[in-house]
Amino acid sequence: MIAPDTIRPGDAVTLTWQTTGDKVTIYRLEQGGPLTDMRSVPPSGSLTLATPPSQRGRLDYVLYASAGNSTATAAVTAIILCTDKWFFANPPAICPGSSGPMFQMAVEHFEHGLMLWNSAQDQIYILYADSGEPRWDQMANAWFPGQPESDPTLTPPAGLFQPVRGFGVAWRTGYISQPQAIRDRLGWATDVESSFTGAVQCDSAQKYTTCYISGPAGVVYVLEPEQSNWKVWQGP
Repeated sequence: MIAPDTIRPGDAVTLTWQTTGDKVTIYRLEQGGPLTDMRSVPPSGSLTLATPPSQRGRLDYVLYASAGNSTATAAVTAIILCTDKWFFANPPAICPGSSGPMFQMAVEHFEHGLMLWNSAQDQIYILYADSGEPRWDQMANAWFPGQPESDPTLTPPAGLFQPVRGFGVAWRTGYISQPQAIRDRLGWATDVESSFTGAVQCDSAQKYTTCYISGPAGVVYVLEPEQSNWKVWQGP
């Protein structure tokens, strides 16, 4: 048995068992199938274990007992309470993987997509408007105060703009895959960057995580797993 059978993230649980096996092993069953945290234990006993603070949804343990040619298994589950809230209304049913604090962000639109900057992690997200792969990118901001803000040798067409600072470095020097440059795929900026307050939050899936990122005016973008797609969140 497992106690308690309902916990908060990071809470300890106590496993109790009684078998007649010669060899007994307990594993934690990760979501998606892998067995981890193997422990050889006596035929009967109890064990108190700390649980990963990042674990969400449920916590599963499996016991294997063998005696001669016979093998038996048993599994127990503790439900993990969803203690975090999504930063936006009408969210998905799955629990978020962490809290979603608000922080300063920036956005700039391009002929074929947009860039978003997240000040908390100093990351730049690039969302492409075409159907090429990947559909979106993420990279660290490579601009620091004291560096040139733009390239004076580049002159945008009338009505368009050269991005500056962090967006500019990513646009001028970033590559999706050689020899395709981010600049060639996005085109010129159609406005200058603007700031707003937003958040970035991912779901608690152990594999193929989906993330949600603020855009201006309350828009929320969905970043699907493995950079496979993005879209505007319309609700579950």
